[in-house]
Amino acid sequence: MNESIVKHLNFGEDAKSKILGGIDKLTKAVSSTLGAGGKCVILEDNMGNPQITKDGVTVANSVVLLDPVENMGSKLLKEAARKTVKEAGDGTTTATVLAHSILNQAMSESNKNINVRDLKNGINSAVEKVVKYLENSSSQVKGEVIKQVATISANNDNSLGETIAEAFNQVNET
Repeated sequence: MNESIVKHLNFGEDAKSKILGGIDKLTKAVSSTLGAGGKCVILEDNMGNPQITKDGVTVANSVVLLDPVENMGSKLLKEAARKTVKEAGDGTTTATVLAHSILNQAMSESNKNINVRDLKNGINSAVEKVVKYLENSSSQVKGEVIKQVATISANNDNSLGETIAEAFNQVNET
């Protein structure tokens, strides 16, 4: 039985370039939804119907790139978005943009001769410092601020923001 399986083989700079290309394309699609001023994206759902969303992980999951190596790159970034939504419940667009930036810096010309282990240790050290900074600078949110944050998170829907704030305040009182 002589069956041939066709595989696309990519090595070295070509493979790295395509993987980074997939990461760039996914980030471009997802980053448009970033923050309170982010834009809505129209996607095609599984039934072929239009779906409007501002959710980064939904946008990320809808991206399928034709080039298999670029698609692998996008899948790496999708995993970061999925882990973020699983851990934090939100922040997938920020995680995608941040991961993209870290990867671009890691792959930049100025870092070509850096040992991968040293790079990983540097990233881990930076993460520890950022977490410590956030823990030290964070404060408890109360009252009207909860409503403002909820309203922004609800795409500036005041009634939904107020409902979320009321629910949050009721849970906080118990």
